[in-house]
Amino acid sequence: MKNRLFIICPFSNLESFINKKYGKSVYFISNPGAVTLFKELDYLVAIKKFLEEKEIDSIYIANDLSCPFIDKVIHLSSDLSYSWEKAMDKIYNENYFENFCDKSNREQKLQLATFNINNLAKEIIDSEIFKETISARKIFIRGLVTDRINNAIEEINIHHFNRNSYEF
Repeated sequence: MKNRLFIICPFSNLESFINKKYGKSVYFISNPGAVTLFKELDYLVAIKKFLEEKEIDSIYIANDLSCPFIDKVIHLSSDLSYSWEKAMDKIYNENYFENFCDKSNREQKLQLATFNINNLAKEIIDSEIFKETISARKIFIRGLVTDRINNAIEEINIHHFNRNSYEF
């Protein structure tokens, strides 16, 4: 049996949408913007314990194209008051000319969601708390870009276990 953990933004309401594709036997962690998990040690230790106890074999980091935070960043809102909005805004600004300039609204959302997913995946992979568990249990880390409006899901392979190295 596959045991999947999905990291989602609570404001995107993705649980039922993901359940339709992956079934009811999945787990969710909600984190605003699905940006970062790395704030409190006790929380991270609890997640590690959960990964081990539930024998999680895949972690999916999900962003929906209708995410209000992605939308605010792409529309250059000056009202970015949350840390996860500021994190996305930093990604957007640092990569604007190379990856966002002259792209459609949808393409920009897709690109920002992909950057966001990759950044969180890197944080998880580089985390001293999770590194050993991910390696020992051969946990796959994947990205998931959803588009609830168009009923679409695109999986993005982020990390596959390959002996003792991490490959992107």
